[in-house]
Amino acid sequence: MRSLIRTARLASVFPTRTSRQMHAWFARLCVLMEDLRIEIHCLYDESLSGATQVESDVRRLYFLRRAVATLVEFAEALHLLEREPDFQCLKAQFNSEALTQWSQAVQFFHANEAFLKRVRNDVGGHFGGAAAVYAVENMQPSASGKIELLETKPGDWAERLHFTSLVAATALIRHLPGSSPEEKVDSLVAAVVEATKHAPQAVHIITALCLWDRFGPSTDDSAKQP
Repeated sequence: MRSLIRTARLASVFPTRTSRQMHAWFARLCVLMEDLRIEIHCLYDESLSGATQVESDVRRLYFLRRAVATLVEFAEALHLLEREPDFQCLKAQFNSEALTQWSQAVQFFHANEAFLKRVRNDVGGHFGGAAAVYAVENMQPSASGKIELLETKPGDWAERLHFTSLVAATALIRHLPGSSPEEKVDSLVAAVVEATKHAPQAVHIITALCLWDRFGPSTDDSAKQP
């Protein structure tokens, strides 16, 4: 696997003397993209459950919620970048392939921002009051959960609230389409999966066409690969 690395002073990559706001949105999208990469990785990394002593369904639900929150911020940043005249001048120089991919990403987030926001407002950030009320009012009669006490040392006990994933999952489906809880969760997962195609696509275009040349000459890191 080859790796090409460039290094530069970030003040020159994101200058504030010119196009200050555009560069701020560039930086924000880059940070959010890396956040999303971590969240999606942790969503599927089963080794984390053993390392953190957190059950798989709890871990997956947590990182799904965090990914939704990140995608809402990404959609907002993309929307604000599109409003910048300086960026419109840069975009006019995109080749046809890049422009098509960029437009697809913008259209996807424009179409799904409201939906993602409704989910985020329920459980994407912290677990809010409205979400808690909905969860206890709409709990499935057959839903059951566990609570556990662990003796960490003689006489000292710590609880593990294994039922919380069911509470959070119930609130999560509040604004999702579908006729069953399973269909509702599947619709959210499908939206997140689709978003994880468009978000990297948008950031790739920014880094390749707007930022890459602002860094210094490339060094080939392939010699360090095993």
